[in-house]
Amino acid sequence: MTTVRIQTHLVRDDKGVLRLDGLKYIMFVGNHVYHDMDATALGKQYTSLTREQIHAGLAYYYENKVELDAELKRREDEAEALLNEYASPNVGLRERFETYRQSKSEGLQ
Repeated sequence: MTTVRIQTHLVRDDKGVLRLDGLKYIMFVGNHVYHDMDATALGKQYTSLTREQIHAGLAYYYENKVELDAELKRREDEAEALLNEYASPNVGLRERFETYRQSKSEGLQ
């Protein structure tokens, strides 16, 4: 019988933040989900990650898609609440956020 070592690249730091070899995992997932970045594009964005690390990150996302999509949505709602509370209508930030939010929501469908 052959023993196979399965290495995980995802760990929680002492604050409970999920990390992919040092990077905040939720940012990695956000780029995949909201910007439709595949493994090749993610490799160009995150040059410190190996192909194996990128695929481990994507595999974890698809294994935990419901939970991670809910976390992304929670963060989006939090950002929108902050925008509503602090943004000045004269800055144009609201319009940029709405455009960004719309593009993200299309990616989740």
